[in-house]
Amino acid sequence: MKAAVSLFPESMIKLPCAAHRLHLTIKDLFNPKNISLDLKTNEYYIYDYNDEYQLKKIHISTEKMNELQKMNSIKSNINTIVSKCKHLVGSFRFSEQLTRKFKEKQKELKIEDPIKLIQDVGGTVLLICFYQLLPTKPL
Repeated sequence: MKAAVSLFPESMIKLPCAAHRLHLTIKDLFNPKNISLDLKTNEYYIYDYNDEYQLKKIHISTEKMNELQKMNSIKSNINTIVSKCKHLVGSFRFSEQLTRKFKEKQKELKIEDPIKLIQDVGGTVLLICFYQLLPTKPL
């Protein structure tokens, strides 16, 4: 894509693709950071995007490394939950009996808008789902 954009004349304004940036941002939100140790300098570093959205090696402090490890733990827990949910929904998708019982239970509980299960969602949809779970009024 960058090669194609580079063929345009320099006088033309080149705007980065907003959808691509959004995808990278959401992907970054849910993926744990790989923290490495530079053996020459004995410093920790990660690869992260700079302001121009280029992947760069960034040296980090020990405090930042500890913070990232905590965040990685949270992200791993979220990814585990999402994976288990996908597996559970997959069970419904491949079992006519489970699907029928699920629909019957919704009717029994008088749910006005029946719930439809989606097995695999991209990061954008996942982020929207988390956003919708947030309270609309201050607690």
